[in-house]
Amino acid sequence: MNRFNYSRLRFMALMISTTLMLFTGCSSGENVGIEIVPSPAVSSETNELPITLQTSSEASETPDPGTQLVPTSTPIFTHTPSTTPAPIPFEGELFDTEILWEDVQPVQYIDDQCKYLQLKWNPEKSPPGTIVVPIMFHSVAKSGRVITDKTSISEEYFHSVLTHANDLGFRTITTEDLVGFLTTNEPIPPLSMIMILDDRRPGVTERFLPYLTQYDWTLTLGWIVQDQREYLWDWMEYLAESGRLDVQSHGYWHKYIVEETPEEIIIEEIYDPIPILEEHFGHRPIAFIWPGGNFTDRSIQVAHEAGYQLGFSAYAHGPYLFNWIPQSEEEIAIGDPLMTLPRYWSPTAWRNLDMAIQISAEARAFALAQYPLEAEWYQQSCGVALPPAPQ
Repeated sequence: MNRFNYSRLRFMALMISTTLMLFTGCSSGENVGIEIVPSPAVSSETNELPITLQTSSEASETPDPGTQLVPTSTPIFTHTPSTTPAPIPFEGELFDTEILWEDVQPVQYIDDQCKYLQLKWNPEKSPPGTIVVPIMFHSVAKSGRVITDKTSISEEYFHSVLTHANDLGFRTITTEDLVGFLTTNEPIPPLSMIMILDDRRPGVTERFLPYLTQYDWTLTLGWIVQDQREYLWDWMEYLAESGRLDVQSHGYWHKYIVEETPEEIIIEEIYDPIPILEEHFGHRPIAFIWPGGNFTDRSIQVAHEAGYQLGFSAYAHGPYLFNWIPQSEEEIAIGDPLMTLPRYWSPTAWRNLDMAIQISAEARAFALAQYPLEAEWYQQSCGVALPPAPQ
């Protein structure tokens, strides 16, 4: 019992005791002992204790007349355990898969288990097993060019990956779609993909446009804003008129943010692109693609303050499920999965798409197997029944 409730009960006891004295002849010096016993119907939510008053025939020694206004016996508080069952700890397991690397583990980011399960099993939301494959693109080398770096892909491989993704049934989503899915499980295609082209690459952007048009896809651009050449912005605005581009921030100068980075550089990289992107593309960026994939506790704090809702690293840990993000030790230590989202690299995209389909199937089967346990817990702890599991 907290301090407030105890004081209130003691006051009530003393007032009732005084009233009883007036009607039972306490002018003759007779005392009335009072025992306060909690009712069995104690509410575990409000911690309010209904009071049962019991009089005692035993009297304490007579007080000095005119000075004693209340009984001298101390109220006895007897605690009776509540018969209302307390919420049971949720003992359901978190889905895991052997497809992830050994040093990578999935983490959840929604603490309210009732809210999570309600969103997870809501038939108007995305069903369990819905998956998002994030792919980071950089350079696409023309046919015949020797590739000497680990982020470029050949033109032939580029075409084959996009064709393969379409053949498997993947559909693209924007960062706004991704925010809705990750936070409240908003409906998205069961096999979703977000393609993110890093840096300022108008030529590569043009290579995507035929596929974006043919497959009704979108491309997310991680845009560096410091190059203010007018013709460059005119070109990008023209491409954006197609409605296929989702432009987000990739920094002002593309300076890597590490522990030694001065505060003013962090502010410049995160804040300064916002008005420029708003001016040229008509919307405020909601995702920050970390330059070089680097981030710190402080930079993530600044990104939140600036209004960003998502942040993308360069770790190739795996795809996303609702309330399920693959993280390694470094990101887990940060404790902010939505601001340290992993991304697959384009040179391994073909294999990663196949792996994601397998993870999706495993996650759906696991969720359906867990449903009875989750439904039982939800009924007891959240007070209502879950909708039936999808067939």
